[in-house]
Amino acid sequence: MSSTRATSSTIGDWIQLYIDGAVKVDLEEAVAGGVLKDHHGQWILGFNRRLGWCFVFNAEIRGILRGLIILQNKKCDNVSIRTGSMEVIQSIKETFTRPSHSALIRRIQQI
Repeated sequence: MSSTRATSSTIGDWIQLYIDGAVKVDLEEAVAGGVLKDHHGQWILGFNRRLGWCFVFNAEIRGILRGLIILQNKKCDNVSIRTGSMEVIQSIKETFTRPSHSALIRRIQQI
């Protein structure tokens, strides 16, 4: 798995956000799911969302965004994002040096 980190300074322990997006082509159905774990690897919560039709890249991005929104609502600031998609990680990292054309990636950067 690849990872990227987004931080702020209010809590000392990292929350791990594990994301997996999947597309079932014959049903034209995409799902984004994730698991949040504490810095000891203990499960905090899991989530998933049916997305309708979209590409795997977008399913991964939407899963990351959903996980970050959950963590933001819980006032968690230190997050390590884990996903199997290097393309997603690279796209998020690039927004720190140049603007993204993706509204979803810009929203992730804002959070």
